[in-house]
Amino acid sequence: MKALRVLALVAAACGPITEGDKPPVDPFKELLVVDEAVMAHPSFAFEHVMARLGLEPDDALPGTMRPMAVANRIDLSEQTPGAGEGRLVFGTADGPITLILEFRLPGERKDWAVRWHALGAHPSFDAEYMKSLTALVDDFARPEHLAQVRIHDARSDPPVVRELHLDPSSARLRLIPAGLRRTPAHSMDGSAALRDFVSSHREAILEDRYELPQAMLAERIELGPGPWTLPGIDEPLRHAFAAGTCDGCHGQENATLDGRFHISPLRQGTAKLSRFLFDPEHREADDLTRRAALLQTYLE
Repeated sequence: MKALRVLALVAAACGPITEGDKPPVDPFKELLVVDEAVMAHPSFAFEHVMARLGLEPDDALPGTMRPMAVANRIDLSEQTPGAGEGRLVFGTADGPITLILEFRLPGERKDWAVRWHALGAHPSFDAEYMKSLTALVDDFARPEHLAQVRIHDARSDPPVVRELHLDPSSARLRLIPAGLRRTPAHSMDGSAALRDFVSSHREAILEDRYELPQAMLAERIELGPGPWTLPGIDEPLRHAFAAGTCDGCHGQENATLDGRFHISPLRQGTAKLSRFLFDPEHREADDLTRRAALLQTYLE
């Protein structure tokens, strides 16, 4: 992921993140909602969301899962055109497995930044907060905005990650396997083709503004093998590329838990978050702090 220098950030273990005179960001109201009472709201029930999207569980999708998180990924607008993504995370301890529905945020980034940030003004997860959050989610969690579905399946060892897209040739809403973003097959590690791509796209990779050619993408990846080696590539560039792959992000490059999850279906509340996402002892270095700093800039 793109390195972002965060200066003078002050945050309590779970409190608002501040930087100078910029508006404070409450990470668990504005960036990653994981409160169990909030997620128990009927609007976030897996069956309700799937029915609203017109998707039916099949061999590719588990039959039922519990809602685990609402994620503000407006920060992904740094990587690709648009306003970023809004995500709904579901999971089951029977596996364990997580499934993430990832939606493009339609419209202007500034408008979404204001709406996400307004959630932090609520003093608690009360009825007014729920009204604002469900209205916001309803505006992006629609079939026309669905970008991809990602499944992290830890029933096997090593765990497997897959990506699904809507089938453009189908008259009904049908999900089909697709290439994992920025993730080549392990067989390409050490290959001249991958080394040449990484070398020739050095600046774009270091700035986190690149995509792999479709032909290089794996449709599934095991999270077991060691780190990407990329012979002849210096460590800062190797790490930047590897951290952008599914197995790098959920493996050797970042701290994970319970089967290489960043949001574990085996835990509750903030305890289900990896130290990469939320580190109470080193808040200045975790990813929620990086995302908070970006949200503050989008509000300017």
